[in-house]
Amino acid sequence: LRALILIESELWPNRIFEMARRDRPVLLLGARLSARSAARWQRMPALARRLTGAIAYLSAQDPASMDRFATLGLAPERRGPVIDLKAFAPAARPDAADLNALAPLLPRARTLLAASTHEGEEAPILEAFARRWRADPQARLVLAPRHPRRAAQIAALIERAGLGHATRSRGERPGPDRPVLLADTMGEMALWYALAGVSFIGGSLVDKGGHTPFEPAAAGSAILHGPHVANFAAVYGALDRAGAAEGVAGADGLSAALAALDGAEQTRRAACAREVLAGLRAEAPGPDMLIDALEGLIGAPAPTPPAEKEPGNG
Repeated sequence: LRALILIESELWPNRIFEMARRDRPVLLLGARLSARSAARWQRMPALARRLTGAIAYLSAQDPASMDRFATLGLAPERRGPVIDLKAFAPAARPDAADLNALAPLLPRARTLLAASTHEGEEAPILEAFARRWRADPQARLVLAPRHPRRAAQIAALIERAGLGHATRSRGERPGPDRPVLLADTMGEMALWYALAGVSFIGGSLVDKGGHTPFEPAAAGSAILHGPHVANFAAVYGALDRAGAAEGVAGADGLSAALAALDGAEQTRRAACAREVLAGLRAEAPGPDMLIDALEGLIGAPAPTPPAEKEPGNG
């Protein structure tokens, strides 16, 4: 084992310290550290210094994360460029057979995808969609929770909203009496983005930092999001300023946004989003810089982390 490379991963102290013990380098790529996690580490400053001291190279996903790692003690010479790897990932392709089977049941300009939702988000989304469906019975909602194990809980919320639903894992199909498709499966997000003219990106109505806008933009789906987008703050900021995405707060804001997004406006926003994101990619450092850094570091001795002081030694 020549090195440990963690990509867009949580910090795993035991693994990192074990690699340091073996004199092998640890490299973190696409690293992200939330304000909440950083605050927890700051309550253990000696352990945080030991952890960051065992990291040979770190490329953060966003400037705020890099600043937090620096505050925890990451040395300047071990900091690489800030690169959002999701910006350079190739777009996933949906299964063609599934796309052809579902497209007639989910009219794209009338289909909303609620992507990677978290607990606390489904209820306002369903409230907003129920208003839309009452105004337009051909409207459809694909509800794809971040954690499919919550399917039973979400099904109860759908029923409470007065909406019928089909469940993807059971092979059920949406229709006039079941306008909601509960997408309780894994690995099909590319399919849902391809079918939806509008995508609401989850993790943003509740404080989870928001999920990636790159995938819906690549699929040509217009982007809506909530106020909590710290994980991609600069990207969503650029999209919002260009009119390529729109922030909403709660059921009322989402309902109003959906009413204004006809097929032509969806197409305009999606094209604008692709242009904005292409510009951001062109201006940002690319993954080639990381490959060059890795070639120099893999096989090199690991840095020696500072010893953790014993209690009472100052």
